[in-house]
Amino acid sequence: MVDEGRWSLGAAVDKGAGRVSISRMKTTDLTISELATSVPKAVRETERLGIRGITKRGKAVAFLVSREVMESILETMELQKDSRLMDLVKADRAGKLAFARVPDED
Repeated sequence: MVDEGRWSLGAAVDKGAGRVSISRMKTTDLTISELATSVPKAVRETERLGIRGITKRGKAVAFLVSREVMESILETMELQKDSRLMDLVKADRAGKLAFARVPDED
């Protein structure tokens, strides 16, 4: 793992809650040479970290993405296709929605 002191998007996997949180975090970038030296280790670390940048001459050229993060990205993209859902999200963010509590069915 190389820590070059940069910041980028990262992902935290919360297996107990079944969700992935994308946020800004310290990078755990790898150079192409480092990746070539130990692919299995890089894959194991990516499973834990969520996203790893692959750099060439100090610039990100690719990313390793864990299965959980990729599934979350694909699910988000699928939800974003629903224009009615996106309209509700926009209205909620603008403070234009009121929510009512749904009673439990006990």
